[in-house]
Amino acid sequence: MSQGEVTTSRIVISDDLPDGMLVLPVERRGEMLWLVRRGHITKEAADALNLVIEHQTQHGLWRRSGEPDWARREDPS
Repeated sequence: MSQGEVTTSRIVISDDLPDGMLVLPVERRGEMLWLVRRGHITKEAADALNLVIEHQTQHGLWRRSGEPDWARREDPS
C-alpha cells in the first residue's frame, strides 16, 4: 500500500461523538471512517454513500493528499 492509499472508507452512524460535532473523520493505516452523529444522516443515505465510496476505493479513485496523521506518529524503527 502506498502512503496515500486508502483501502477502505465508510460512513458510520455514531452516538459517540464529542459535543457539538456532527461529523468526525477517523483515519488509520489504510482506513478512513466518517463518523456521523445519529439523526444527521439516514441509514439509507449512509448505505448509498458507502456503495459510492466502496467503488471509489476499489478503483483507486479515493486517495488522500498529504501525509496521513498515523504516518507522523509511527516509530520508523
